[in-house]
Amino acid sequence: MTSRRDFITKTTLAATGLSLGLNTISAKGLRFSGPNDSIRVGFIGVGNRGTQLLRLFMAQPDCEVAALCDLYEPYLLRDYSKVDKRYTGGYLGKEGRIPKMGETFSNKVTRYAD
Repeated sequence: MTSRRDFITKTTLAATGLSLGLNTISAKGLRFSGPNDSIRVGFIGVGNRGTQLLRLFMAQPDCEVAALCDLYEPYLLRDYSKVDKRYTGGYLGKEGRIPKMGETFSNKVTRYAD
């Protein structure tokens, strides 16, 4: 037999779930789907440190890269072959400061040169 308190609790949860667009109910609890489920980020300056941060954010399943901004066109286009050799270390045979590029984005990324 269900107590009045259990009945009120369950019906309140059900009504709340329906009104908020309940996605799934599982044994672990309620899972809601909403606009805050993914984070869209933009990056200003995608050279050395910017590339490192870009990779870290791209590794997160709930993160989407929305925009890139850089004055230096090879960084903006993510084309490592066009980066000046003094930054990649290619002219001295040393390891460069700029990590390899060529990321594949799952969506259209807006690019800004300024």
